[in-house]
Amino acid sequence: MFGLQGSNVGILGAGQTWFITSIIICYLCTPLIRKIANNEYANVIMAMLYVIFPCILSLFKPAWPSTLLCPITSYSIAYLIGKNINKIDFKMNYAFIAILILGTAFGIRFISRIMFDGTFLYERVIVQYTSSIGAFCICYIISTLFKDKKVSKCLKKLSSVSFEVYLFHYMFIVGPVSLYRGTTQFMWLVSSILVLLVTVIISTIVHMLSEKVLVLLK
Repeated sequence: MFGLQGSNVGILGAGQTWFITSIIICYLCTPLIRKIANNEYANVIMAMLYVIFPCILSLFKPAWPSTLLCPITSYSIAYLIGKNINKIDFKMNYAFIAILILGTAFGIRFISRIMFDGTFLYERVIVQYTSSIGAFCICYIISTLFKDKKVSKCLKKLSSVSFEVYLFHYMFIVGPVSLYRGTTQFMWLVSSILVLLVTVIISTIVHMLSEKVLVLLK
């Protein structure tokens, strides 16, 4: 809530932890989002927030309001979708439309980076919209392709430690405990496999410990 990680962590290998602050703020806003989602005009309200909020935040000179608070709008849309998930049709023709939208969003992102990289317009507005639109399209495509498939035990296991993987992976890519050594393609491949293995092992151990802590707290 108070930005203990913040938008600029300043520790090499821990840069991704800004997201923890952002998601905690989203969780704190959930009761309000829930109240809005129960309104008959929820779709309009959420859409207006999604369009207006990032543009307003981009006007602030410091980066942290945009970085930490913009995800609230995407989170609100995701909450509304989740609340009405049974009303959504997962059809292949819609999935193809999602692929086209995804390609368009990433195309705009790529062209904008060439033209506006380093500006507030690119970093705080275009990145926000194209990333969230792309993410929603990817979710719809995957949901459509695998809607009738049972989740494997292996995938469930990996999914259970996904947060820990997110939390720890970057420290083994950059920073003082980086496992990347050498510049050849072979060494890069070996290092990548090593990073994957070490990350999954440590994430699994930490997840097991956190489960025990939760049991004790309960």
